[in-house]
Amino acid sequence: MARCNKTAYAILGFISKRPMSGYDIKKVLERTSKWYWAESNAQIYPILKRMEEKGCLESHVDETSGARKRRIYQITEKGLDKLKTWLLQPVEPSTYRNEFILKINMGQHLSKEQLVQQVEHFHERIQKQVKEIQEIRNYIEEEHKDRPDYPYLMMTYGYATEVWNTKAAWCEKTLAELQETIS
Repeated sequence: MARCNKTAYAILGFISKRPMSGYDIKKVLERTSKWYWAESNAQIYPILKRMEEKGCLESHVDETSGARKRRIYQITEKGLDKLKTWLLQPVEPSTYRNEFILKINMGQHLSKEQLVQQVEHFHERIQKQVKEIQEIRNYIEEEHKDRPDYPYLMMTYGYATEVWNTKAAWCEKTLAELQETIS
């Protein structure tokens, strides 16, 4: 594992919840985590192989998985120790890029109508994200309430709900301000 490859720790964390294939990890990330963590297959599979070579994971081929045999990974004690060590480390500042905010920063080059259109499009995407996060929260409440990771999943989605609702409120406030300046 690289000195501090966050993807490796994300994979260890998901596999610590239950044994998974690379495909399972990709689907879990797409279904429940894409708003805060995304990975491609090109990132996942080499890391799985490397972590297995380093003794953090072990795997077996699932003979019941049909013609295309799936390799199922599970975390080892060494992998769990590495995951716990990483979990205790302070979080490094994130690099953040937001193309929409960058465009707003340069909004003086747009008409007010064009700017309103940009904010409206962004607001629509935000509203879709809020709805999707709520659907995921509902799924977690139905399907995970008896699992040990339930309170932590709910904390994660509570955070997401607050962040995305704040973005939606910002859009509404900004649209109202822009409408005042246009009139």
